[in-house]
Parts: sequence; C-alpha cells; structure tokens
Amino acid sequence: MPRGLLFSMEGHTNLTIPNFNSMLINARINERSRNEYDLEFSGTWFSGHNMTARGAYSDRSSAVIVNHHIKMIFKSPSFVTPILLNCHLYQNHSDLKISLYAEQLDYDKYAFVLNHTMLSATNLMSYVEARYRGNVYSAMTNIDTTREIRVELHLDKWRDVHLTLSGINEEDRQEFAAEIKWDANRDPALKLSTMLQLNRMYLIDVSSPGIKRSALVMLTYPGRLITGSCDLIVRSPHSYLVDIILDWGSENAIKTSIGADYVVQPEITTVKLELQLLTPFENWKKTALNAK
Repeated sequence: MPRGLLFSMEGHTNLTIPNFNSMLINARINERSRNEYDLEFSGTWFSGHNMTARGAYSDRSSAVIVNHHIKMIFKSPSFVTPILLNCHLYQNHSDLKISLYAEQLDYDKYAFVLNHTMLSATNLMSYVEARYRGNVYSAMTNIDTTREIRVELHLDKWRDVHLTLSGINEEDRQEFAAEIKWDANRDPALKLSTMLQLNRMYLIDVSSPGIKRSALVMLTYPGRLITGSCDLIVRSPHSYLVDIILDWGSENAIKTSIGADYVVQPEITTVKLELQLLTPFENWKKTALNAK
C-alpha cells in the first residue's frame, strides 16, 4: 500500500500442498480518481482451475445517500463464455434500490431488481423482479396503511395474479374487501371478490329516536353474485325491526322480516312479535307468524 493521495493496494498469495497444484491469488485495487477504483483479480485453485476478473467500483455516497456501483467481467477456461456482473445499491431517506445483473455472453441472462419507495408516512411501494434466462417474474406491492394493500404478481408468460385488500375503519363505518384475479393478463373477468360493510346511523325522531345498524356481505365469482344484507333498527323504548335479505340472482332471494315491540306499563306488559319469511322455493313462498 504505497503512500499517496489515492488508495492503492496489491496482494499476492501462494499456498502449496504436496500432490496438488499451488493455490495462487493475485489482487490489485487502484483508485484512479476520488472514490473510483479499478479492480483486478486472478486465481488458481488446487485442482488447476483458474479465473480472472477485471472491473470498476465507484462510491458516490454522501452524508444522506448510500450509492455504490460495481461492474466486473469474469473469464475462465471453465466458462463457455465470459460472465458480466453489474451491481448497484442506492438508498436515501425514501428510496431503496438494489439491482444485480449477470450475463453469460451469447447464452443466459439473470437479474434481480428491488425498488422500494416510501411515498408518504402511510404509503409505500415495492417492486421485485427476477429474470432467469428468458423468463421474467415480478411482484409489485402498493400499501396504503389507511385504505388498501395491492399485490400484483407477474409469472412470465404463464399468468398475472392480482390481489387487493382494502379496508375503511371509521367511527360509524367499517368496510373490508378482498379481490383476487388469477389470470389478469388474459381474462380480467376471472376473479373472486368479497366485501363486508358495516354502518351505523342515528335516527333523529323526537317521539321515537333510535339507531340503525346495517351489514352488507357480497361474494362474487365468475357467473355468480351473492349478496346478503341485514338491517337492525332499534327505537326507544323497546322496539326492534330486523330485515335480512340473501340474494343470488334476479329471481332468487330469501327475505326475512322480524318486528318486536316490548311495552311495560304500571299494570300491564305487552309483547308483540311479527315474522315474515319469503323464499323462491315451491310450496314455501311465504311464511308468517304473528304473536301478541
């Protein structure tokens, strides 16, 4: 390591074992300009296999940024053709990028790419890609911690798979949904999705105030949509109304209505119950029950 303004290092190793070839390692690192280096390496293993590598490395990092880049070419009689390697690492306060490319000239190409971005305090996005020979596989995620998680998978020429999870959590409204498309690149209509929605509403009525709670469930898949809903109305002092609907077609639905009143007076207590069930099934179209 000679003294100077620029970094320079050279090393040599020779290890000999009887009945084997000597293991030889030679390495040189020279800084041609500030934070830019030329790299040279050559080595021979005990079996006699040898390899040489030449390349360049640069460090453009600062106090708030990490930035490293290296390019290498490897040659050996054991390789059909030389191998090229290109690596890059970059990171700042919001972005992380990693890329690694390897190529055997005139033969195979390999790659790994990672990009991660913090768009805001609640929103981040990541992208990962892998290349194997002529095939490309990737995954992208977009996460909004207040609303939605989206994942998209690309499986080369085979298919694209998209998964979406979303949710809303408010004081009087909650909504959760999931959707998956298992062949998004060829037929986006092939999907399975479900949703659950919960709502609460205050009924303003001077004579009989109350609360309305409702729930909606939906399930859809190719050629079919199934929905279910339930409304519960509670009025003061003791009045209840429940409406339930299960629908799986234009003429296929089950509807249930339940009403109950409970009145307590000094000398008498009254209980009233009304129930009605409507179905599309033969001989069971309408069923009603009244009790008091």
